[in-house]
Amino acid sequence: MANANHNILTVDIPNIALLQTNSTTLKFIKQKGYDVRPGDSCSIVRGPEYMTTGVVQRVDLVKAQLLLLSESNQSLVNVPMGFAKKIWNTSINMLKELVDQEDYIIGGHKKG
Repeated sequence: MANANHNILTVDIPNIALLQTNSTTLKFIKQKGYDVRPGDSCSIVRGPEYMTTGVVQRVDLVKAQLLLLSESNQSLVNVPMGFAKKIWNTSINMLKELVDQEDYIIGGHKKG
């Protein structure tokens, strides 16, 4: 709508378009790749799923996408890695406990 007093054009912009964050999103580093793995906690900092937090279920390096299990409604959310920020790493000890619970040898010289 034009303002007749000053010939200034004003445009109404939804508040969501003005949101900016200083969050560092996941980035690809040539030597290390993406610093994210299943079990890490991430938050979505841009895009349609903005402000969703959840636990990484799958990392798709080819498509550069994450599959998160949303903490709020337990839905699966697929987002580009550039839209996500890691909150905390999964515990290596927790993963070792899960992996070391049962070991099955399905082939090779140690089977028996």
